[in-house]
Amino acid sequence: MIKNERQNTVPMVKDGMRRWFFRALGFFFAAGCIGALLRLIYVVEMPWLTFKPWLHAHSHVAMLGWLFPALLIALIGQDDRRPPRGFAVWMVISQALVLGMLFSFPVQGYGETSIACSTGQMLVGYVLIGQAWYATRHWPPRAAACSRGSPSPSRSSAPSASGPWGPS
Repeated sequence: MIKNERQNTVPMVKDGMRRWFFRALGFFFAAGCIGALLRLIYVVEMPWLTFKPWLHAHSHVAMLGWLFPALLIALIGQDDRRPPRGFAVWMVISQALVLGMLFSFPVQGYGETSIACSTGQMLVGYVLIGQAWYATRHWPPRAAACSRGSPSPSRSSAPSASGPWGPS
């Protein structure tokens, strides 16, 4: 019975990961639309569009709304086990913060709301990286993307994320 129960949960887990991937794909589409708009500025005059804030929205949405979740989903989706407890909640918070960046960067650039969303997403990202580390702890060391011998996501993201925590 346990074997059948486990076999029945695998498609459900894969469907859940697929849904998260399609949500991330929506941010890829949004980043692509913003990128096309930014390239169009050199062809068509758009005095209402300020380049830098839209560029910040484009890059933050592309990296934090598409690439980061897609890599997490690809990593955690490799396993037949359920995602870590609370994964869905943290992903919802992460995606909501990226939506906040999508709408706040074009309006205010690096203002209070966009900085708060960026900082919040970075903190949530730490939690999600920790969950991915925990979810893959049973993998053999050579097969694990985050084995002790290879650079971990937390170690490789630390230099880029140290800016807000460093001296001002």
